[in-house]
Amino acid sequence: MRRSILSINGNKPFNYILKTVLSDKYNVFLAADPVSGLRMIKEQLSLSLILIDTDLFEQDAIDFILHVKSSLIHDKPIIVLTSSDLNLLLSKLSRIKLDEIFIKPFNPVLLLQHIDKMLMPVSLSFPIRP
Repeated sequence: MRRSILSINGNKPFNYILKTVLSDKYNVFLAADPVSGLRMIKEQLSLSLILIDTDLFEQDAIDFILHVKSSLIHDKPIIVLTSSDLNLLLSKLSRIKLDEIFIKPFNPVLLLQHIDKMLMPVSLSFPIRP
C-alpha cells in the first residue's frame, strides 16, 4: 500500500513540482493553506508525512504545526519548507521537536530521497545460520 503525503503550500507551482516529484512513490494530497490542510487531515487520517511551507502563511503554518504536534497525530513527521529567518522560526517552534527543515531553494529530488529514508519501514534482520 502506498503511503500518503500532505503538502501544504500556497505557491501553486511549487506544490505542483512537489506533487510531480513525489507522486511516483506516494499518494500526494495538496492544500493551499494550513486551514485547508487541517480539513484534509480530518478526511485522510492515514497520512504518513506532512510537508508545510511557512513562507506565505507563516503564523498560520506555525499554529498548524503546534496544533498537529499536540494532537492525536503528533507522531506524524512534519517537514518544514522555508526561506525565512531560520532562527526566528526555530524560536517560535521551540516548544516542539521539529522532524526536519528544508531551506529553499532546495533540490526536490533530495527531498524525495530524504522522505524515502524517513518513511522506510524498519526491518529486522536476523543472522542466517546454516
